[in-house]
Amino acid sequence: MRLFYPLFCSLLVSHAVVAQSESDFQAGSYVLEKDIAVRHAGLIRARNKNLRVKAEQEKTVAYPWAEVHSYRIGMARYIKASGFTIQTNFSTRQAADDFVQLLDSGALSLLRYEYAPTGGYVGINGAPSLGPSSRPDLYLLHRVGEATPIEIPYSVLDGSGKKFREAVAFYVAGRPDLVKLLAAKKITIYNLETFIHAFNTHEPFLNYPMEGGQSNP
Repeated sequence: MRLFYPLFCSLLVSHAVVAQSESDFQAGSYVLEKDIAVRHAGLIRARNKNLRVKAEQEKTVAYPWAEVHSYRIGMARYIKASGFTIQTNFSTRQAADDFVQLLDSGALSLLRYEYAPTGGYVGINGAPSLGPSSRPDLYLLHRVGEATPIEIPYSVLDGSGKKFREAVAFYVAGRPDLVKLLAAKKITIYNLETFIHAFNTHEPFLNYPMEGGQSNP
């Protein structure tokens, strides 16, 4: 009985891990490099090495990232970007067709690069169990016609700071109303998405935060 109980618990955990893995698939779409004019819809899941797609008869097809042009999961859009600096464990590297989330687009594109979670622990049968990330996300601005996006520095304490305001002000210099809001310290990384959207749409700024962010008083 003592031997049976741990085995029973192990089987339950294994089934739970499998079920969780299956539920990771979400409705989305993707475009392959070999034919960027065609967008495919399906259940997809983004992993470190590839984009996995549930095909017919529940079979899973894995596309290496080099073969993927862009993809969407729910409302989130992901595209490739190059030229910005990515921190690694012991050094840095230049991004080369790394996927970033496209938060807003137009004359200015606002992009977000999310570091893979670190500091986790090993799960059942060696499977990774995600822990908190040790690095904050990178936010990038890319102006139409420019070769590479520029990282927007910000304080992790309040999502703002002098360097943040100076960097963003450079891109919205043609909108005095937006520059005034920056100078008044009304804009942080948490409402930057709606701020850039106001710039792209030539509309007034409406103060509400990005999903998962915090409100700006």
